[in-house]
Amino acid sequence: MVDVEIIGFDRLISRLIRFQKALEPAAVKGVKDVARDIRDDAKSLAPVDTGSLRKSIRIGASARTAGHTHMVRVTAGGYITNPKTERKVDYAIYQEFGTSKMHPQPFLGPAVRKHKESLAKAIKEAIRE
Repeated sequence: MVDVEIIGFDRLISRLIRFQKALEPAAVKGVKDVARDIRDDAKSLAPVDTGSLRKSIRIGASARTAGHTHMVRVTAGGYITNPKTERKVDYAIYQEFGTSKMHPQPFLGPAVRKHKESLAKAIKEAIRE
């Protein structure tokens, strides 16, 4: 039998725990910053008639799920009322993907694709800091 003694193991574990605690808020901030950029670009790309669709584009509430996973959503539609129809904006998905009678006018997808690399950079930056 061989005995192995690791000198400084407790300090290493302590540093890793501190690193984890510092990393998580920085990564979340980076993700939220990119989500704001996606939201802003989606607003600029959204087709405009009354402006209701554009006004409905927002960042959804962050939710903490199992472990250290965080979710930030950019959504469109729902809570804004279109002044022409006097209904809630319920047509964002049809604008994005089209219908059998209407060509798509995507605004969320292109905004997400534009910032895909920014998201990875934001997380890498948070790790570096």
